[in-house]
Amino acid sequence: MCAECGGKLTACWSRGKRKKYPYYLCKTQGCMSCRKSVRRGIVHNQIEELLKELVPRPEGLRAFKSFVDFALKRRLQNHDQNKRALDNEIQELHVRRRRLLDKIVDEDDEDITNALKERLKQVEADRILKEQIRLKSEQNGKRSSERFEHCYMISSSPCNIWKNVSLSVRGAILRACFKSPPQYLIKRGFRTPELL
Repeated sequence: MCAECGGKLTACWSRGKRKKYPYYLCKTQGCMSCRKSVRRGIVHNQIEELLKELVPRPEGLRAFKSFVDFALKRRLQNHDQNKRALDNEIQELHVRRRRLLDKIVDEDDEDITNALKERLKQVEADRILKEQIRLKSEQNGKRSSERFEHCYMISSSPCNIWKNVSLSVRGAILRACFKSPPQYLIKRGFRTPELL
């Protein structure tokens, strides 16, 4: 973010004789830094320096890890309870389905048979819905575990993560570490950012 006007810095490329060079620049009209560019490498290196300063103290990291472990354990317990409840409901729907099939086979009256078939369709639709909910719940449980792991990794060493990820993940790291985007002054570097 531009420290002069508060606008976003735009990524762009400058073409040399043999290759392209990445830059950032402010495009806000009326800004003192408008159209002044800075090399991407300089900006990224300075962000790395900011992130290196964000290494938490060991006791703070232990507290955060215990909080994350507790929250994950609680969430997984809730997930297991919900899974058991869904399994029981699915099993009950299987039993109802078998009973309805037996009644349909044994019934001679066509109207009653048709009514039983309609009920069977509803039971089958309910069973399929419950199985889809269960599958989605399992996928969400796995994602929750991965999210907590990512939170812990980012909090323990944001700079190391920053070096090895894509640009979209880098944006997420900055949002996780700073209250607002770090402000960059062309020719001077970053202002002191507000931490979360």
